[in-house]
Amino acid sequence: MSTEVVDLTASDEDFDVPHHRDVLRESRVAWDSDPIQIVDGPVSNNHVLNENKASRATNHSAEGAASSRPRKRTLKPLLSDDDEIEILYGPIEPLERPIAGPSKPPSKRKRAVSPDENNSPFLNVHGSSTGAEGSPEDVKASPLEPDIDEKSYKDVPQPSHAKRRRTTAKRPGKHQDEHHIKEDKRQLKEDKRQLREDERLARKLAAQDRKEYAKMLKEVEKKKEGIVFRVAINADGSLEDGSPAHPDDLRRFEPWRELFERSGYKVKRFHWVVNYELERRFEEARAQLRGILGHEPEEIKLFHGTSAMNIDSIIANGLRIGGIGGHRVTNGRAAGYGVYLGEESATSMGYAMGADRMFACRVLPGRVTQDGRLSHHRPKLAIGDGPESYHGAGFWVVRHAALVLPCYMIEWDMDKMINDAVNAYNQQIGGVLRVPFLPAPAMTALLPLFGTADSDSDSDSDW
Repeated sequence: MSTEVVDLTASDEDFDVPHHRDVLRESRVAWDSDPIQIVDGPVSNNHVLNENKASRATNHSAEGAASSRPRKRTLKPLLSDDDEIEILYGPIEPLERPIAGPSKPPSKRKRAVSPDENNSPFLNVHGSSTGAEGSPEDVKASPLEPDIDEKSYKDVPQPSHAKRRRTTAKRPGKHQDEHHIKEDKRQLKEDKRQLREDERLARKLAAQDRKEYAKMLKEVEKKKEGIVFRVAINADGSLEDGSPAHPDDLRRFEPWRELFERSGYKVKRFHWVVNYELERRFEEARAQLRGILGHEPEEIKLFHGTSAMNIDSIIANGLRIGGIGGHRVTNGRAAGYGVYLGEESATSMGYAMGADRMFACRVLPGRVTQDGRLSHHRPKLAIGDGPESYHGAGFWVVRHAALVLPCYMIEWDMDKMINDAVNAYNQQIGGVLRVPFLPAPAMTALLPLFGTADSDSDSDSDW
């Protein structure tokens, strides 16, 4: 009996696929009727023997032997029935990639080993196997997989349980989502509470600011009662310190300059006087007249002359009516009760006893009468009980002090006025006058009044 051995454990260097296929083709059983049973895994990745095909071939061979006409033999027999074929197998390296196998990490390639080193069993054609000691034993078919030892498998790094736990913890689970939702709700509730506190604080601060602002306005109004603003501007348009005056101030006074100098006197200096309390009282009186008349009341420009000792009192408290409220009358009541004012500066200049200045006043005459009998009745404190003013020949008597607002105090050049009067007297008389005296226009205005006025020397009422 002859034995042919086929070595299928070649290494990568000497493993020739075409030659391997030729060897398998030549070493097959010579006769088709001879059964071959596969008791172990396939020899190669490219040639996998199917056990079912082998069983069908065996059955077909049995039927062919029973038939009267045997199948024609196509191959020349190379072996006899007594010959045995031994197939040595070891670790088979895949040509490209393994057909199947467990999902184990790859290991290092092992070198080709001999049958003695590997203790591999061998098969015979009858299906029996022989171990390393030559004793037959049953061998079960194992799946196709690379030969990997346990040590090599353990060397492959595997994810630890700690890493798995950490990885799992990073993934948001259901309990983590619930925790985030609760945290968001808590934060939203806290934000709403903080917003309500901010709104409450803002309202409190706003109320406090309004209260302080109202208090400040009251204090300002109280201070306004005593505030008097004065600015002196020379006739050449300069201030007292020599700097130029504001153009608006000059333009505002220009109508008064023209009216004052119409009597032949020149303005030396004018004082812009502002008393906030007097202005407030004047505007309230305007509103009352507007309601009485049904239209905007008329405003006119008049002059008022007084003695030098009354100037500061008038600037601070305004004009007073003699004989009312305990105020005395100085020059009588020829035209009745009220504040006396002149249309021309020369008329009021005669009442500026010992002074070189007079007041320019804004006046609201209201309802005017020319009946002197009505002006002799004592006026009531409230506006609206009768005519507010009496109009005479070149002068006015206003029955309510609130209807008169002193806005300018005008100074004139007294020396020039005296010199002009002396020159005029000398031309008329032919003599030399050396004693100063009141100007002729002022004396002319005073003479008609002296005959009808009361001789009450204790009064302080002026024109």
